[in-house]
Parts: sequence; structure tokens; C-alpha cells
Amino acid sequence: MVDYATILQREHAIPKTLPQVPSRMTETAQGSDKEMGFTAIFGLLAFGGAIAMAYGEVTSGLHAGWGFAAAMIFGTLLVGAIHIYD
Repeated sequence: MVDYATILQREHAIPKTLPQVPSRMTETAQGSDKEMGFTAIFGLLAFGGAIAMAYGEVTSGLHAGWGFAAAMIFGTLLVGAIHIYD
């Protein structure tokens, strides 16, 4: 005797995995060069501020204060540029 229920279950069985459909979209995003440029500029300016602070220690306290302020400002902008353009 033919068991039609098992035949229908075999013919209309749901696959356990879905077939792979080729994607027309890229899977990787292209980054921006702004991150590298801004981080390089702000990094160099922060380093310059630190050098000015060290030089200000020898010459005058005013130069050291402005050097520290520049290092902190450009260091903050450096970290912000990394997070914004990442």
C-alpha cells in the first residue's frame, strides 16, 4: 500500500538551510582618508604642544601653559577625529 503522506512530506520537505543567494552589494565598506589625515595633523600638533610645554619649562611658565593647552586641545581633537571618522 502506498503511503501518500510520506511521499508528500518527502517532496515538500523544507530544507534545513536556505540556499545561498548571490549578493549584489559589497560586503566591506570603504573607509575615508579623512581619519588618517586628521589624526596625523592633530597628532603632530599635540606633539608640538608637548614640545612647547617642555621648552616652556626651561624659559617661562607662560610658554609651558600655552604648550599644555595646545597639547590638550589637539589631543582631544585627535581622539574625536578617530571616533568620528572610524
